[in-house]
Amino acid sequence: MSQADFEAIANGAYGGRSDLGNGDYASGDGWRYRGRGLKQLTGRANYRYFTDWHKGLQKEWPDEILDFEANPDLLVQPKYAARSAAFFWRNNNLEVMADKGALRDHVDAITRVVNKHTDSYSSRFDNFNSILNRGDLT
Repeated sequence: MSQADFEAIANGAYGGRSDLGNGDYASGDGWRYRGRGLKQLTGRANYRYFTDWHKGLQKEWPDEILDFEANPDLLVQPKYAARSAAFFWRNNNLEVMADKGALRDHVDAITRVVNKHTDSYSSRFDNFNSILNRGDLT
């Protein structure tokens, strides 16, 4: 596949998605605001919200005055990829859900927010338990 094919697929899938704040297919927003970061931040509006969140924490990184909507490729850098995942986590109050415990229902509740229509609920719970049992989360 060529670069043009990848762009056409992304623009077809995400172009015109008003729920993501994207312009139409011809705007190129589907490709420009494709999933990036550890959580795959997608859509112009989400890049804008992430920029606002990042600016709200400016005292934590005073020398990093950034606009992720204007510069979406910044999210391929590890620190911004990680921060975008933290933004998603906090923006969806997942810390509240996570603090409820490690039961299957708790893990599934988080999965519903992260990727509602996945067919991997069981494997995600198994992976979570494997990590928990190794002691990585204590």
